[in-house]
Amino acid sequence: MNFLLRLLILAVCLNATTCVFAQKSIKNLSQLLKSSFTAPKNAALGGLSADQLQMLQSHFSALEETRRALSQNPSWVISSNFNKTAQRLAELDLPMPKHPAPSASVKEKEKYLRELNTLLQHEDELLGMLLHKNPRPQTPMQHFQQKPKQSFRERVLSFSDWEKLFQNNQPDFSWGTENWDRVHVSPSKMFQNPQSPLYVDPATLKQLTSNLKLSNADLYDLILQKKDLSATTKMELICAIEEAGLVLTHSFTRVYIYVFGSVPSLEYEFDNSALRIAALETYVTAVHKRLLRKLETKGRWSPKDFELFAQVSAFLEPRHARVLLEAVTYLEPSAVRWLLTNPLDNHISQHLIARAQQLRQEKDIRWPDGKIIPKEKTSIDFEYLKKQRIQSLKSYNKLLSARLNKLLKLDYNLKRAQQMLQASYFPPNVRPEDRKEYLSAKIFFSARLARLNKLINEIKIRLQETEEEIFQSSRE
Repeated sequence: MNFLLRLLILAVCLNATTCVFAQKSIKNLSQLLKSSFTAPKNAALGGLSADQLQMLQSHFSALEETRRALSQNPSWVISSNFNKTAQRLAELDLPMPKHPAPSASVKEKEKYLRELNTLLQHEDELLGMLLHKNPRPQTPMQHFQQKPKQSFRERVLSFSDWEKLFQNNQPDFSWGTENWDRVHVSPSKMFQNPQSPLYVDPATLKQLTSNLKLSNADLYDLILQKKDLSATTKMELICAIEEAGLVLTHSFTRVYIYVFGSVPSLEYEFDNSALRIAALETYVTAVHKRLLRKLETKGRWSPKDFELFAQVSAFLEPRHARVLLEAVTYLEPSAVRWLLTNPLDNHISQHLIARAQQLRQEKDIRWPDGKIIPKEKTSIDFEYLKKQRIQSLKSYNKLLSARLNKLLKLDYNLKRAQQMLQASYFPPNVRPEDRKEYLSAKIFFSARLARLNKLINEIKIRLQETEEEIFQSSRE
């Protein structure tokens, strides 16, 4: 094999040294070779040659990386993008299970993942014994059962696809694998029928999303201010935008609305109840924040305001609703806002909850003859806490950016090395060991890039979410 190509493969597969491995007894070695699919079946009297050991090391590195990708990104393995890698694994003499068709059922795809996992684990352990290396731990079989509720972000559209979609003026598109993680996006029909009480004029939607610098809270507040929209339409519209944003990201959703004049509607093959609950809670938060601002600026609520606060609280989990109603009755508005936007098990939240409960028990003493005195100030500097939170988010953002840059550099180097490998010339009489080493390197590259692409996209999404939270917090 070309010397430079050999160096490339050695470097990528993290095996820069060509060491002579300690050999097992010829009897044990013969048994291991016969049990392995990818190892040569016969060894010379003195054991495996340096070239044979090097070939096995390349196989071992490729299988390790494929197993990592299989565990971290099962969607890649059951997609058509895995076909070439599967073919190369078969060329290494692995008896690959039949790759499921895109239309295969979830159970068939889960079965394929488990069978492939078992095969790669078996071969990895044998190569590990031949090379005196420890393979990565076995991935439990239950890992390959589809758990969509835990992995919404795996369905997120790649950032690289955004510009192309908008330039092609395609409001209707799909991505993912059928019967696994397919997501279909199309303009929502809920708000399009002029005869429906939920109708929203496309021009109104474009106007609402024309300022992309607005935070999500500002956008929802604009919707709540629209006097020509009914209360039901406002709720449905905010929930639809939020639900789409939880899968597509909020930035993408708002650009989609502005470009196409319609809220994106999602069809997916997983339970959406968690998304709907989260979207409804966001609507409740938007209404509560608006009412709290009115309470702070005007100093009082009308009976209708308090009734609205209580009505939308019914959409929350009962304990959360009870906590908010107690807080808004006895505590200052800033304390209620804290409980609205922070976990209830937070130590400050627990202090506020306890204080509101204590005041409720003392209401006859504090409010004799029904005379209401001003709500209690908690003496907590909520502005300082908010600044601390923003500072923490900014620090986290820097950490995420540093991680992203490292991954992008690694991604670039891997793609460059992959190009060099692709351009390498093999004469017709190339040795089988060299050919298989070349295949192993290609398998390694494809598996590593599949893992990296998933990590890079996840960090980009998290960065965007963090930036949105920083911006939203600074505006409140």
